[in-house]
Amino acid sequence: MPKWGFLFLVVFVVACGSGCVQKPIKDGPRKEYYKNGKIRLEAYYKSGRPDGLLKTYYEDGALKGEYYFKDGKQQGVAKEYYENGQLEREATFKDGKANGLIRSYYESGAVKGEATSRDDKLQGPVREYYESGTLKIETIMKDGIRDGLTKEYYESGRLRKESNFNDNQVEGPIRIYYESGTLKGEATSSDNQLEGIIKEYYENGRLLRESNFKHNKVDGLTRIYYDNGQVRREVSFREGRRQGIVKEYYPDGQVKEESYFWDDRPNGPAKFYYENGKLRSRAIFKDGKRVGPAREYTKDGYLKYEVMFRDDKVDGVVKVYEAGELVSEEIYKDGKRVAQKKGARRSVPVLP
Repeated sequence: MPKWGFLFLVVFVVACGSGCVQKPIKDGPRKEYYKNGKIRLEAYYKSGRPDGLLKTYYEDGALKGEYYFKDGKQQGVAKEYYENGQLEREATFKDGKANGLIRSYYESGAVKGEATSRDDKLQGPVREYYESGTLKIETIMKDGIRDGLTKEYYESGRLRKESNFNDNQVEGPIRIYYESGTLKGEATSSDNQLEGIIKEYYENGRLLRESNFKHNKVDGLTRIYYDNGQVRREVSFREGRRQGIVKEYYPDGQVKEESYFWDDRPNGPAKFYYENGKLRSRAIFKDGKRVGPAREYTKDGYLKYEVMFRDDKVDGVVKVYEAGELVSEEIYKDGKRVAQKKGARRSVPVLP
């Protein structure tokens, strides 16, 4: 959310520097300098407070900001500049509070954002623009907080996102669109938290993902789809963490993976399949780590490897097969090979 107006409100702190609280400032002209000798600030003080024009500078001497004060309160137009001299932002003050139009600019001079302030609080429409001049974001402010419809746009001018705010909280439906105009996603928020069914779509309109949210956390079954409409993955969640069965499928619907999660970590048996339906490998997990025997098979169903795991490290006998016949046996301890029992040394497979 743009906050251009608030950048003007800290100028008195910048003007005084760290010493303004610790010791009084003498009346009359005042200048402060950078260590390189260049001027940092120049102002006139009256009764210990700035009075009249106050200027700040970059370290190279370029003008950074111009502010007007009367009896210590900011008045009139305040301007801040890029180091190249281009106007960066401007606002109008009355009795120390921003009142009226606030504008910010790109370094090229194009308008970057605009808003209206009343007594230091943004009121009404707030707009942000692309450097090309196309509207980027438009929202409604009430007493300094978002309240009403907010829209975001692509640089092409097409709608990207729309949502509604109530007392600075996202409330109600949220919709996101592809630049083509096709719906990309939809959700519902209550008190700034996602609630209920959330859907995401491919640009062709087919469902990509469907999840359920409770208090801003995914909760329940989530399904992810291929763009042909076939289920790609099914995951059970509880309070934002994977909990229960996880299944993944090939595009034709054949099971690719079956595993079980508890508290967002694999726990229990896990099986992985070839596209022809044959078992590819299987392992056992405990608290996210492989334990016990794991096996890998060829596409024809022949046993290829047998590996023992302990605490996610190879530990025990590793057996290698060719066409179902045992050709190698090795002994591992804590992930390191310690002995060769049969055949030539083979590399240990990276099992799921």
